Amino acid sequence: MTKAKKGKSNTVRSERTTLPPTPLTPLAKGLTTICVRDAALIPQVRCTIEHLILTKSARLGVPMPEVAELISLHAGTIRSIEYAKVLSAANHTKEGVGPVHKHKVFQSPGGFNWTGPEGLSVVLPLIEKATGCVTLEQPTDRTLSGLSAEGMFRIRAASTQAGVWTILFMSHPEGHEKSGIHRVCDEYFEVTRCDPDPGWESAFAVDCIDLSRSNDLDLGKVMCNVKFIEGKMVRRYEKFVSVDLKIRLMAHLRGQKMTMEEIGRIAMLDKSQVSRSLKGIRPLVSATWDDDMQRKWLEACELPEVPSAA
Repeated sequence: MTKAKKGKSNTVRSERTTLPPTPLTPLAKGLTTICVRDAALIPQVRCTIEHLILTKSARLGVPMPEVAELISLHAGTIRSIEYAKVLSAANHTKEGVGPVHKHKVFQSPGGFNWTGPEGLSVVLPLIEKATGCVTLEQPTDRTLSGLSAEGMFRIRAASTQAGVWTILFMSHPEGHEKSGIHRVCDEYFEVTRCDPDPGWESAFAVDCIDLSRSNDLDLGKVMCNVKFIEGKMVRRYEKFVSVDLKIRLMAHLRGQKMTMEEIGRIAMLDKSQVSRSLKGIRPLVSATWDDDMQRKWLEACELPEVPSAA
């Protein structure tokens, strides 16, 4: 086992200089589209983004705006709406602090195609009267066939004219490369599922595509670990390293000043495989990394105890 590095802080940092607070301006008014590649993640991602708005957070790098109210539009079956409400209740923000959070429900077996005539007849009047942020979710089964660029332009125009933020959650497994959705909105984020860190239940990375060339500067892409404790959703945000848990483990080991050969013995890879896997990946330095933490990571990666050096 490696010798433990003592420390009280639970901060994980890269070997690069830590940047000062984000120099980025808040989320732009108009239409923001958040494309979640794995549709099953949409409820958690939506709940997380709404939590960031309610707490006026800059955890994503791009600061959330200060708004007077957040209106969450829900359309679907009775059970899907109930599930959305349960998740929203897990957001445990302090009563009377931050924006007023309102829920508007429209029961519909298949949900609304918000960019079609039926959906626009509901959402446009709400946007015109809104005084903050409006969120809505495009039904997964209609995302590819029914999503209308013209409808999105109308939502964008109405949001801009009203001076509000409208956030549309949708899913496309191949992201903006195939959908082209990023061309018809003011802000565009893409979400990818990640292996969660040990002790967490799920994780995802949120990427501001317009800042993709700034990822090396720790801007624009953040990973969020999620778990539920006593009915409350708990999150931990950190700089994105890799979707793969084993690569993040190797980045931690590299942060402990291990050689490629030493990492290979632990990860059951040869030195060249380790080198390729860590190409472009920054070492992670954790003040609390010790033998116990390493054992947890090895177990999560389904790797055996560290073999003795030959």
